[in-house]
Amino acid sequence: MRSGAATEASSAVGADAIRQFDEDGFVILRRFVPPGLCAAAVEAFRREVLPSRALFKRQESGAVERHTLTPAGFMKYPIMNFQDLEDPAFAGFREAGLAVLTHPGIRAAVEAFLGRPARIAHTMVFDGNPQTWPHRDSHYIDADETGRMVGVFVALEDIEPGAGRFFVCRGTHRIPDPPELAALAGQPNAADFKQRMARLTEELASTLVAPTLRRGDVMMWSSLTIHGALATTTPEHARRSLTAHWVPADQHFRWERRAPGPDRWTSFGGVEIARHGRQPGSWPEALRGRLRWLLRRRAPGLLRRIKVLRARATGPRVG
Repeated sequence: MRSGAATEASSAVGADAIRQFDEDGFVILRRFVPPGLCAAAVEAFRREVLPSRALFKRQESGAVERHTLTPAGFMKYPIMNFQDLEDPAFAGFREAGLAVLTHPGIRAAVEAFLGRPARIAHTMVFDGNPQTWPHRDSHYIDADETGRMVGVFVALEDIEPGAGRFFVCRGTHRIPDPPELAALAGQPNAADFKQRMARLTEELASTLVAPTLRRGDVMMWSSLTIHGALATTTPEHARRSLTAHWVPADQHFRWERRAPGPDRWTSFGGVEIARHGRQPGSWPEALRGRLRWLLRRRAPGLLRRIKVLRARATGPRVG
């Protein structure tokens, strides 16, 4: 049930968009973010982030690493949680990127789909295409209440057909994990889990949608909707975009549906945003990150227990 607090937000996107989100598990909002905001984020990224030799938190490995560039000179692996960039050298990009993701229209749409106020649990910035594997966000991060997180993808530039388009599988938020995947719950980074998810996506090929996205277009999806990125066929083109994951403001978020995320929050544009740790990182952090990467692949159960124990030891903090 949608709360009365979401009435204004609901009218911002319209009943048809809400109905499509509920039925299909995703919706596309065309030219939703002003082009000037998108251009400012791209310019700041090119000026401050792309030339940097700093260590950034990466989506692919979960470690802090320097850029890996594609042959065309694009950043291959996305940066996670750029709200944590505290160095003044990246202040322009941090502000420009967060201005996009906290745009009032995006906030209103998310709150319409959730039916309540919301806040950002996680962010990413893409330049090149890492060809993200088919997945449900919920296997990696979700609200306390499974399925109550909304993903938001903002195209900062026109994304060419061969640049690795974002895809979703329509209606898959209503399809439960098959038994062979459910048996591997809590191990979403395991090779077997990814292979089984890829096979499931192939079986659901008729539901796959890979829309044209232009600057300022926004795609939003349920944390249970299967999605990913197509292969790159024109590597000379970038896939510049920002992603955020929103959860209800009265809930926190969990890693792999078990370990609680950090209870530390900052604010930008009136939106609460989770803090995951200071960036850029250091070389000791890089070594710890590499160890976590190895554990994730070879001993995911042990890593999961470490995360739970660490969360219990640190307790909730705000700031």
